[in-house]
Order: sequence, then C-alpha cells, then structure tokens
Amino acid sequence: DGGSRGIMAGGYPQSDNIDYFNIESASNAIDFGNLTDGRWGIASGASRTRGLFAGGDSPSDVNIIDFITFASTGNATDFGDVGPDQWRYGAGLSTQTRFVIAGGATTPSGQSNMIQSVEIASQGNTVDSGGNLSSAKQASSSCCSPTRGVIAGGYTPSALNVIEFITMSTLGDGQDFGDTSSNTHTELGTC
Repeated sequence: DGGSRGIMAGGYPQSDNIDYFNIESASNAIDFGNLTDGRWGIASGASRTRGLFAGGDSPSDVNIIDFITFASTGNATDFGDVGPDQWRYGAGLSTQTRFVIAGGATTPSGQSNMIQSVEIASQGNTVDSGGNLSSAKQASSSCCSPTRGVIAGGYTPSALNVIEFITMSTLGDGQDFGDTSSNTHTELGTC
C-alpha cells in the first residue's frame, strides 16, 4: 500500500474494531475489520505490508498476537502468542522485518523488563531477545528508526522519567538515552 494507510485497533472499553484512514489527506476513519478479541493496552508494530497487534487487557490479560495485511481490509488473523510477563501495556517497536515488545505487565506478576521479538514476515510466538530494559515497567511511550528503538517513561508502580534505547538489529539491553522533563506514563505511542 506504500504506507498511506493509518490503522487504529482495539481500545477502551473492550473494543475489537479496526479502522483505517488515509494519511496523505484529511479523511474520516473507515471500518477495516475486527481483532480476534476485543481489548485495550495493545502493543503494535508493522512492516510496510503487515500490522501486528499484541497482547492487551480484555478485561483479563490476553497473550494473542493478531495480524492484518494493509492493502486489503478484513478481520485480523491469529499470528501467534506473546511470551510471559508482557501481555498488556508493552512498548511496541518495529522495523521492516522485526516486531519488538519491550516491558509490559501481567497479573499477578506485575511489570516486566523483558525484550521479546518476532519476525513480521513469518507467524509465530515472540522469543526472549536475551536483553532487558533498565527496569521493569509498563505503559511506556515508544518510537523507532530502522536502527534504534526508544522507550520513554513508564509505570512501575509510579511514573518514571527514564528514556532508554535498544539497537533494533541486536536487541541487547536497554541503554541510557536521557530523561523526560517530568515523570510520565502512557497507554499510547508506537512506531
């Protein structure tokens, strides 16, 4: 599709809606289809052809990963499962080949510092990358380039001001990047 579609999926209260809109011009959202389960607190990522939606709360924790193909419309298809301790509010990061979930939480485990990944072109479960964030946290904001993924703020059990980065090709431990101007956490933010 050349990257011209924006996608919104899930939401609070418990929604399975997937909508799309044209990024290149002002327009209203149009129904795309539905997730396999209504939920919020989803980590998301994408290549130019596929979008992935991982985990969430429904109202209990969900380990589902769904995928869609941007060029078509229709319901999401099961892709695989999120690994342990990252079922909701993980930071989603992606390149054209890899989808990464950093941090997150499950009940009753609490927050996680794990970094897990899966190849976008295949279907399967996330695997532990071997790296970890500097602390266990959920509800961080995230953004990335093809080289670096940045994770900012978070909650564990109070709001944080830490910004850290990972190298997307190697997925080692989170490294110090700086600090936000105030302690913050969010339920949105992905690339």
